[in-house]
Amino acid sequence: MKTITTLASNEVFVFGSNETGFHGAGAAGFAFSGTCANDWRTCPKKQAAIKAPLGHLNRIGLWAIWGVAEGFQVGTEGRSYAIRTVVVPGGPLVSMSEIEIQFVRLWSFAEQHPELVFLLTEVGAGLAGHRREDLRALVHQVIEQKGLPVNIKNADKVYR
Repeated sequence: MKTITTLASNEVFVFGSNETGFHGAGAAGFAFSGTCANDWRTCPKKQAAIKAPLGHLNRIGLWAIWGVAEGFQVGTEGRSYAIRTVVVPGGPLVSMSEIEIQFVRLWSFAEQHPELVFLLTEVGAGLAGHRREDLRALVHQVIEQKGLPVNIKNADKVYR
């Protein structure tokens, strides 16, 4: 699996999020500030985002926007696409049926934007706590139903 640390101008980082868009750690934290560490208490960028009102420039991260929990986002250095996998950090999980709906939306969005390449991570299998096997099965189910858009990358590699 490729470790994603930079994005080409046409690439979109797909990551798991919580329902509030609190991008404090893991892939969400990386999409916002460039670090996966659970450092939201000490990271100046994350602290500024927490304190900023909606719409403020301090909420715009590298690839993601603080407070945006789902869908396409444009940051200062690239783009991302969030899929809600957990209600709150460390809290209850979003149901697999809701995650499936979001993957179907991602597939549709990707098909509508052939100029973009979507880099799919193991959404929900890290800090959210979903079982990798369940997520792999869900992604394969969506692939069987809708096919795999040519501009979604790493899905067959990450989810096998």
